[in-house]
Amino acid sequence: MLQKIRRVVTGHNAAGKAVILFDDQAPNVNPLKGWPGAGVTEIWVTDEMPVSNLGSTDRSLRPMRHDPTPSGTIFRVVDSAGKRRDEDRYQRHVRPARQHTSAERRGFRQASDHA
Repeated sequence: MLQKIRRVVTGHNAAGKAVILFDDQAPNVNPLKGWPGAGVTEIWVTDEMPVSNLGSTDRSLRPMRHDPTPSGTIFRVVDSAGKRRDEDRYQRHVRPARQHTSAERRGFRQASDHA
């Protein structure tokens, strides 16, 4: 299950006074298909630079896309599902760490490796 992300977004009203626009759970939550428990939550998005702090439109409520606009930004949280249930067993028994010699780290193998 994806985390609920609280966001506090500030801006300015018509008089130029700083105000809180949103103090809520970010509504644009997108589960990743094929990866149970993983997803992306968009907190805030801008399309221009310099950014205007006027208005009260929720900029996070747009269709998800990977990259921002050329002059924009994306503030998002990526939530991964965590490790596999059997990851500890896998690391201990199936895929033991192998010690490499300094020659192997530089790309050289001993002659017996090629026989």
